[in-house]
Amino acid sequence: MSRVDAYEPPSQPRLGPTSFGHPGAGCQFAFADFGHEVGFAYLSNQMGGYGDARVHELTASLGRVLRA
Repeated sequence: MSRVDAYEPPSQPRLGPTSFGHPGAGCQFAFADFGHEVGFAYLSNQMGGYGDARVHELTASLGRVLRA
């Protein structure tokens, strides 16, 4: 198990152990990370499946930007 897997459920991607948030219906997702002083919300206009890949891609991109 990687360090990321230890705090990140597969359907709820976050930035690290200082992140907290909650999923919503239709793959909506929001979290805050006090270590990076940032908040993130993903809202879609259609109901999606659990663990939408777009949420993972956007969260990974946000992480790359913050670590640059």
